[in-house]
Amino acid sequence: MSWNVVPTQRWVLVVILSGIAILGMTAEFVAPPDPDNAFLLYAAARVLDGAKLYVDLIEINPPLIIAFNFPPILVARVIGVSELVVFRVGVACLLGLSLLASQVGLRAIFSGQDRALHTSMTILIAFVLFLLPGEVFSEREHLMLALVLPYLLVAIAWRMNRPIPVLHAHAIGALAGLGFALKPQFVLLWLVVELWLAVSRRAWPKLRPESTWVTASFVVYALAVLALTPEYLDVVNQLGGPYLSFLRNSPIMTLMFGSGARLPLVALLAFLALRGRCPHPAVSAGLAVAIVGLLLVGTIQGKGWTYHFYPASAASVILLGLMVATVRRPLTSLASRVYGVVSLGLVAAVVLGAVTIGAWKVMDPKGSEVEPFPEFWELAELVRDRAAGEAVAVLSYNMRSAWPLVPYAHAEWPLRYPSLWILWVLYADQFQQPDPLVYRPANTEMPLERNFKLAVVSDLERAKPRLLVVLGSAKDVPGNDARRLDYLAYFSREPRFARELTSYRYVMTLGQHDVYERTSEPLPGAAARPPNRAQGNLDAATRPGIRFAFGGPAERIRLVVFLLAVGVAIGTGWHRGEGRG
Repeated sequence: MSWNVVPTQRWVLVVILSGIAILGMTAEFVAPPDPDNAFLLYAAARVLDGAKLYVDLIEINPPLIIAFNFPPILVARVIGVSELVVFRVGVACLLGLSLLASQVGLRAIFSGQDRALHTSMTILIAFVLFLLPGEVFSEREHLMLALVLPYLLVAIAWRMNRPIPVLHAHAIGALAGLGFALKPQFVLLWLVVELWLAVSRRAWPKLRPESTWVTASFVVYALAVLALTPEYLDVVNQLGGPYLSFLRNSPIMTLMFGSGARLPLVALLAFLALRGRCPHPAVSAGLAVAIVGLLLVGTIQGKGWTYHFYPASAASVILLGLMVATVRRPLTSLASRVYGVVSLGLVAAVVLGAVTIGAWKVMDPKGSEVEPFPEFWELAELVRDRAAGEAVAVLSYNMRSAWPLVPYAHAEWPLRYPSLWILWVLYADQFQQPDPLVYRPANTEMPLERNFKLAVVSDLERAKPRLLVVLGSAKDVPGNDARRLDYLAYFSREPRFARELTSYRYVMTLGQHDVYERTSEPLPGAAARPPNRAQGNLDAATRPGIRFAFGGPAERIRLVVFLLAVGVAIGTGWHRGEGRG
């Protein structure tokens, strides 16, 4: 394979980039929004309508991501279209802006000397921005990467003593400042990159426009939080510790088994094996440093969720693609041959896998193989038919149970909390015990539990939701984790909730969720429960986070492509060929 065949004619490049963007955005438009995005859009709309953030809406995220959603909501209200549509169009424009701004760094890095490689890097960047995200599209990590990627390329150019225009540096710095501020953990990436620049040049970096903007953004943001949303500090004080323990894994478990963490680890090993044979050492080293910083960002969050490691995976694809395109062959040592062939296989697997899954999603958006929550469509139809425009409460520790279900079905959310994740934290110490789960009596509850329980009950009593959607409990045995929780039993210990529950009748069970509908008059006796279920008849729990490598269709497709690509590379003697790439 020779990378000299990569198209450099502008119209061919435009066609390829357009195809990537169209496929990625079409796959996004036919799918329901990500749970976090659905809630953040709802929360931003509530704040614009007068709700007080961190009082009427209890959210652990800093306020910037809420404010980030203000513009699409305001535009949607002015032109009279869906807020979700405007938001997605806005994200597409941001990705396009990121791709355009990345050209500043790429032009400085390659200085017009290797147009084919410049073109290849542009295509890879478009791929990781538009197609690679998949179900994590427009998560904060995705937005951060789009905003920060031009800064990373400019930092590499600065390491190579390649200047860029001052106005471009200011614009890229402003974008990066916004990106790093979206989540506190993102500051680690900035520190790692700046430390690399200092160490590699054996001097503390000069004050550059980009780093000045990032620093100023942090200062202005901190002052704005203190002035505009001081209640956030109270929320962090009360819920920060509990949220850190929610679904938390050890750093080693998160790094080794977190969804999406393995590709960056392999990319770093490949970099160590091939760096001496790559003609652009500063570029590959800068990307490797970025991967280290992004792995730290994902690991310290301790959840192992896919989107936490998406930026590290994206940087890994770019690094692996660069090394495959430029590595000098023949590869003589065993390590270089192994990692050269593995890098080629991984690039092929990730690219073709994402294209296949994107096309599959476009052709069959409701298929169980591409929809991670298969019963969503049935639940959405039921909620829309029975409670459109009315309140619907979802009792579940998992955000995916309620979001995007409630806004997608045009219902209203009655609770101040987006999910009941606090309940997981309160009883996690009992999940692995053989004895039945025991809920604490009211007189022994800690303030966190008491305040949380009363807030939920008060919200339900006030709103009187048309529907209750309840995550069904599993058998009360070790191994079922939070699915041992029986939400109705837990809240029914509060007399006000028990009284409200008599006004609901059991309707049906869809997948893992039980649906109850409010009646005009209270029913005699206790509320009916699903048939043939005492404590629970679900044998296994579903826990987001740590998962093994080849559990879903995307992973299986990538495995097949990887094996085929490795087989072809070995069979054709790619690693023994002359030249590069």
